[in-house]
Amino acid sequence: TTAKVEKRPPSTDEERTLQRLFALVLNLQPITIGADDSFFRLGGDSIAAMKLVGTAREEGLTLTVADVFNHPKLSDLARVMHIDVLGSIPQMMPLSLIKEENREYLSEMAMQQCDLDRTLIEAKISQRIIEVLPTSEFQRMTLSQFYCRYIWISLPDNVDQTRLLVACQQLVQHHAILRTAFAIKPSDDNHASEVVQLVLGTLDVQFIQHDAVTDLAAFCAEDSTTMAIPTDGQPPFQIHLVTLQPDAQRMLVFRLPHAQFDGLSISVICGDLAIAYNGQPLPLAASYADHIHSIAAKRTHEAYRLWRRVLQGAEMTSLVGLRLHGNPEKQENGTMKSVREGTEPLVLRATKRILLYTPPSSITMATVVKTAWGLALMQLLASHRTPDENKNSFQDVVFGQVVHGRGLGIAHEDRIVGPCLNIIPVRMRIPLSTATNNDNDSKNKSALLLQVHQQHIETMPYENLGLQEIVQHSTAWPLTTKFGSFVRFQNFDEGSCMLDGVPCETRLYSLPNRPSNTANVLVVVTKTHLEVTITVSDGVVNQKHADGIVNRFCDLIQDLSSDIASLASYSLCSQDALASISRQPHSHPDF
Repeated sequence: TTAKVEKRPPSTDEERTLQRLFALVLNLQPITIGADDSFFRLGGDSIAAMKLVGTAREEGLTLTVADVFNHPKLSDLARVMHIDVLGSIPQMMPLSLIKEENREYLSEMAMQQCDLDRTLIEAKISQRIIEVLPTSEFQRMTLSQFYCRYIWISLPDNVDQTRLLVACQQLVQHHAILRTAFAIKPSDDNHASEVVQLVLGTLDVQFIQHDAVTDLAAFCAEDSTTMAIPTDGQPPFQIHLVTLQPDAQRMLVFRLPHAQFDGLSISVICGDLAIAYNGQPLPLAASYADHIHSIAAKRTHEAYRLWRRVLQGAEMTSLVGLRLHGNPEKQENGTMKSVREGTEPLVLRATKRILLYTPPSSITMATVVKTAWGLALMQLLASHRTPDENKNSFQDVVFGQVVHGRGLGIAHEDRIVGPCLNIIPVRMRIPLSTATNNDNDSKNKSALLLQVHQQHIETMPYENLGLQEIVQHSTAWPLTTKFGSFVRFQNFDEGSCMLDGVPCETRLYSLPNRPSNTANVLVVVTKTHLEVTITVSDGVVNQKHADGIVNRFCDLIQDLSSDIASLASYSLCSQDALASISRQPHSHPDF
């Protein structure tokens, strides 16, 4: 048997504090954590890093998510952690605390400052507006392209409907985004039309009752497809109380567009509903308005210079134009189907489930997934290169990465309900030798993992900028540039709810998004597996190619996870290889 290795215990107050915080966030026993342990090797990821930073801030300590990524070892992180002598970033007054007599004045001022025509908004809504905010790129995209989402919560047989309604009212009053409407500000001689969000001071909550529903998914699907794009100035958030037949199971259903929440919001919504129903005070939470205001401070020349340096000489990688949709496919009945001419595109989906491997030391699984997708794109491009292009030593690929966006330093931002997530560019410079079918070059692979890891750390302070403004200020790309693909690494719990001690099942339901030329690459983490799904328009990729892409992508994830047990043994050669990649001349001039 192998002798158990004794861990070096923490030796300073800072190390002991971090040991306790690591244990709290990662749900471990403090005694099992040593001073030389890596936060990520213990099971941490970007979501856990955000929670660690928030927990430290509550104790008057200053850390950033970038600190955790740069110094994952406990003893190293203890050296950069310090006491926050200046206090947290000043917060705006929560909108729910504004006095009633001031709301009419604020409503008028908000409408005037935004130059929004009051006649376009229903009177009972316009009189309650206390702030008009711009929308994010993600909000605008989801309002126009995504169907509504539905949070299902199963209710106990003895649920108190009156208490439940009061709890829902407290939930909506506590999180301003749930009482927010969206409207289109018309264009004028100087400005194009734009979508704005109207924050209401109050929103009266009522249950919409449905007593004879036999299929909850069909009920939500019909509601979703018949609902107009929610930019009419009416709050889209609704609460349905549904009785399912034939067993009379009651379900609480929150309907809300993706422009009002993201995945991390679900656990806050469900948890706060339970807290309010059980008669306890709701925990402090920053508002989505705080998030929007903080992003404005990130629009600096320094941010644009950083993105210019990351993206210079590269172009967005797209699957469109690779003619991956044109080969006929054999159907189950033996007939052949060619490309559907003159018809509306359909959503195509390819899925695969693989074992969850351990990533290299100090590298997150999200980094492995991004690197694998970059290599998969590289291999797709390889078969379409011209002989002249084959003479190059390196190939650039650029795709999107979904980030949680909660790293702005706002107090209690881990409890924001709102779509804080963002999609930012990832640029990889890949040696063509790495794109061969026999991909056994450990030096190149470790260098690529470090390249993606370091780029993530470098762009963290500026990850809230939208693609359009990055394109406009930091590239020579067309202003209409869109992501050819983006990767979502989903490693969070979708929430739990306990009413009077009774656990309630929760689930997020939605129809597939409308067909898009942008490939949506979703990787969901379970305890033992990765569930991989690629969704894209069938006008871009046919089913045969989509299945092949998923298979190769999964193979690459496993290769990058299992072939390199630790980057430590490759540290020197990896840094040399990374430097070599960085020194390669770009094919386009700087701009």
